[in-house]
Amino acid sequence: FGAAPVKPLVTIAPLPAEITGEPDVEVEAINRLRSLAAGYVVKQRKCGLELIDKVWPSKSSGGQMGKPDLLLLLPNSKKPACVWENKDRGTNATVALDEAKHYVAGLHRALPGEPALPRVAAGFNGSELLLSFYNNEGAWVPLKLGGAVVKDGFPVAGLIRNGISSTGTINVPSEIPHSP
Repeated sequence: FGAAPVKPLVTIAPLPAEITGEPDVEVEAINRLRSLAAGYVVKQRKCGLELIDKVWPSKSSGGQMGKPDLLLLLPNSKKPACVWENKDRGTNATVALDEAKHYVAGLHRALPGEPALPRVAAGFNGSELLLSFYNNEGAWVPLKLGGAVVKDGFPVAGLIRNGISSTGTINVPSEIPHSP
């Protein structure tokens, strides 16, 4: 009797059709990401490190600090690995992804050279989940697993811990299947 194989992705989208509003989409995303299968520590609006929380860029021109919807941390980590933005079902997921990208890129501009800043951006609207990776060259590339672009599922924390190449490919240990 061997252990069950580890699944590389946790299914996030689509949510049940009756979940339509942004607050409900967010609650369901949190529940799935905090599950034992996914293994993330999920924080809302702030990660708890002043260095990071005081420099999130604003999405408006009002000058106030930005507040990302969700910050995904690996277990025993203090810095987020992913910035996650939610929208209602009537809003295209690319809008949420663009907002998450804004936060990630802005954080890197505000803290150049700071190690272990988040590089994964996620945009979710209840119907679809889109992911991108911000590489060291400052370019956005699709997040990939086993050669395929990851969509509607999110990599388990153990995979993200193994790293992501500059082309957006998740480094996969041999004991985990390579296909999404």
